[in-house]
Amino acid sequence: MIDYKYYPGKKRHIATFSYDDAPPEDYKLVELFNKYGIKATFNLIGNNLASADYGVMEADAKELYKGHECAVHTETHPWLEKCAPTTLINEILENRKRIEKIVGYAVRGMAYPYGTYDDNVITTAQALGIVYSRTAGETGGYNLPENWFKWVGTCHHKNSPKYVDSFIETLDNIWVSRCLYIWGHSFEFTQPNTDKGFDFFEEQLKKLAEHKDKIWFATNIEIYDYVHAQKALQVAADESFVYNPTQIDVVIAKDNEICTVPAGKTIYF
Repeated sequence: MIDYKYYPGKKRHIATFSYDDAPPEDYKLVELFNKYGIKATFNLIGNNLASADYGVMEADAKELYKGHECAVHTETHPWLEKCAPTTLINEILENRKRIEKIVGYAVRGMAYPYGTYDDNVITTAQALGIVYSRTAGETGGYNLPENWFKWVGTCHHKNSPKYVDSFIETLDNIWVSRCLYIWGHSFEFTQPNTDKGFDFFEEQLKKLAEHKDKIWFATNIEIYDYVHAQKALQVAADESFVYNPTQIDVVIAKDNEICTVPAGKTIYF
């Protein structure tokens, strides 16, 4: 039997993070992620990048977010399902163009402003080259999405301790494969009278980083690409060999023996 419950590094669990808007507090948040060797996805509002008062400066963005993923969050953060067709297109497309000029790679991910959308928003995003989009809210679960345009995270960071602890408790369970997804906004860490500041969040990152040998820390797009590479594997009818037509190495288990199918290669059993 061949199964796909493994990820890069022969790990069975994923942790991913998604932060919106590109406020100035991202400078500190990225510093924390880098300190613990953890990747994240940052969804950037175009207009914020032009404001030193509210956003990360556009000139800083490429170096700041290096090693992480930058994704679409529109130019002005409107309710997309309430936009006229041309406005909807421009909000997504111009944001994508702006970010790509900064980071130098194709931007294919997105987070919906306010977490809201309708079928037309999804169809438009797909037509504009977007392959997944995150909503707001939390599932409290650890499953990958059935529909990548309706990706709901495990929890908002303010509720993360119980989910982080539960996630860690299952890391040695050989029967499960889980994805912890935490999202939020970095400006929330500095709101007045909050008890959920940067120190609070760093505690969660530290706990997770202590299990790097068991957790794949990935950006949203890395997860999307890896799962689709898994599904693209060509398996012989009698499971005597597997061919990987993609450019991504894929880890599988054959009769509980873990092995890697290199990009563009065939392995035989």
